[in-house]
Amino acid sequence: MRVVALLGISLLGLAGCSNVGTKAVPLLATGRMTSDFESYTLRRVAVLPLEADSIEFVGDESLKDALYAEFVAATDYEVVPLDARDLLEMQGLEPLRRGHYSAETLLELRRRFRLDAIAVGSILTRRAVPPQRLGVQFDLLSCETGATLWSASVMLDAADARTREALEAWSVEHSDSRAGAELILLSPRNFARFAAWQLMQLL
Repeated sequence: MRVVALLGISLLGLAGCSNVGTKAVPLLATGRMTSDFESYTLRRVAVLPLEADSIEFVGDESLKDALYAEFVAATDYEVVPLDARDLLEMQGLEPLRRGHYSAETLLELRRRFRLDAIAVGSILTRRAVPPQRLGVQFDLLSCETGATLWSASVMLDAADARTREALEAWSVEHSDSRAGAELILLSPRNFARFAAWQLMQLL
């Protein structure tokens, strides 16, 4: 009888741990998907270099890496990372700017890299010192039609209670440290991972 009782207590303890680990993460990202998304055949998708309105954001490797990793994890596409060197020969074409993609540019990307679509992230705002702040948009465009198939954005502010609540729930499953959310609030790389994860929940 005593053994049964102890076993029951142990199982309750495990259940309690499980509940902590599966706490729902509040979704802070917003997005939209074209109504005919399923009609597109997407096999090979390129991730382009990050766009930024300010030169101080250029070269943000932590965010670039996070977006790439989460995009790969969220889809079954063959994902092709492209960098500035891959696009050098295309300088004569209209440059890629957030919200503006010429048909000529998309068709050239499609031909040169055998792509079905491109994905590009844009840094809207960035503060890499506590309290961190990060705004990012991620767009998926068809190389065939030029249509924006999917777009999502998120604005995170570590000083905001909603951001901290979502980050604390996320850190239970995704943090490599016992410090959890508090460490993420100090780490630009982990804060970027959280932002990228938020975006890809909508894809």
